[in-house]
Amino acid sequence: MSIPWDAPALGSAVNSAGIKAVRADTGAALAPFESAKAIIQALAPTGQLYGDKVWNDANSDGLQSIGETGINGVTVQLFRDNGDGQPDPATDTLVDTTLTADINGQAGIYRFGHFPPGGYFAAVAPPSDNWSFATADAGANDSLDSDPVIIIRNGGRRGLMPVTQITAGEQDLTWDAGLSDRSGSPAVWAIAQPATDKYLIGGRFTQSRGVARKNIALLTAAGTVDTAFNPGAGFDNTVRSLAVRSDGMIIAGGNFVTYNGAVSKGIALLTSAGVWSGPAAQPDTADVNWVAASGTGIYLGGAFSKVGSTPAGNVARLNAFGGVDTNFATGTGANGPVYGGAVLSTGDILLVGGFTQFNGSARRGIVQLGSDGHVVSAFDPGAGASGEVYALKVFDDGRMLLTGNFRSFAGTPCNGTIRLDPQGKVDTTLSPSSLNVQTINSAN
Repeated sequence: MSIPWDAPALGSAVNSAGIKAVRADTGAALAPFESAKAIIQALAPTGQLYGDKVWNDANSDGLQSIGETGINGVTVQLFRDNGDGQPDPATDTLVDTTLTADINGQAGIYRFGHFPPGGYFAAVAPPSDNWSFATADAGANDSLDSDPVIIIRNGGRRGLMPVTQITAGEQDLTWDAGLSDRSGSPAVWAIAQPATDKYLIGGRFTQSRGVARKNIALLTAAGTVDTAFNPGAGFDNTVRSLAVRSDGMIIAGGNFVTYNGAVSKGIALLTSAGVWSGPAAQPDTADVNWVAASGTGIYLGGAFSKVGSTPAGNVARLNAFGGVDTNFATGTGANGPVYGGAVLSTGDILLVGGFTQFNGSARRGIVQLGSDGHVVSAFDPGAGASGEVYALKVFDDGRMLLTGNFRSFAGTPCNGTIRLDPQGKVDTTLSPSSLNVQTINSAN
């Protein structure tokens, strides 16, 4: 017998059973009777307690407003900090996992108990990619505003609360997370320029300038839809990256599985007219964040373990015919997702993402590879990024700008952006960012 853990203090639950019996010798029924009652009383909670609410921030103001309801079924994890004061699921200890639920008549509530005093933080995983986190600390009232200050993608997208110290007996129920549903919001994620007067856009949309176009469209310099590029039914899901090969072939990467009815998981090759042309080798998951052209070859990075039947640690190179280029040998590859990259004039490539190692070498957030896939040791970022790197921009002089969800790089404090020299060292001629931001997704 049990009592709900959220029962009010000094409330009670009663259990008893009705019993029917017969005589063993004659089979005659005996009078029914009730067993002794068992009573459990709920005591006032003791010990440490952490939690609060995940709610639908319908007006996207970062505050719990009248009429905005909690969201049940959201996964929340409790981590214990390793002592550095920085929330990081990769280095901190997972203590417990729960789902938000109805508690005392309110939806979206979560609670953690039975843990020793110390530093803790929660990680909230949205129900799907259609949900975005509200702006953190939008108000002065901690019981009403949203608290996740860092958004990570490695291991699934999650919002991380700041680390807080829970003392003996403390019950801190002020950690909320606001989520806004963006499923109906169109977005452009990628742009490429196949010609001086043409612009290819990709993302999540169903039309452009009133013309039906599913997640990809070609625009003229005047911004009108170029109907010479006809994608038909288009992509069934988001396009996240676009590139144009030297032969004019268009490369698209994203979360799609089909293009105009053809199976094309995560990557597609299209002619200038929009006709699907492969590739034959496709990743095992529809999770490609970055594509790039190198001559007639194709680089792709994301979160996948194979391309075709060839093992691939989140990065691969295809040849001109759409097969895996085995001359690009990366071993175990990245131990986390690749979010972006750049092809250098030397033929080397730079990759950024949510990884901490590449083929066994320590590389946190950024790595340089030779054209054969080996880690270039001369590019040494030291301790690297304290969090995930989402994008980079390489300048003509070889220096590069990195952006993402990190608060320091190689020990240098920064907020989501840093500039490096061509050897991967922090460029001290540029003051580290002092922007108070959660995430910078683009470096263009």
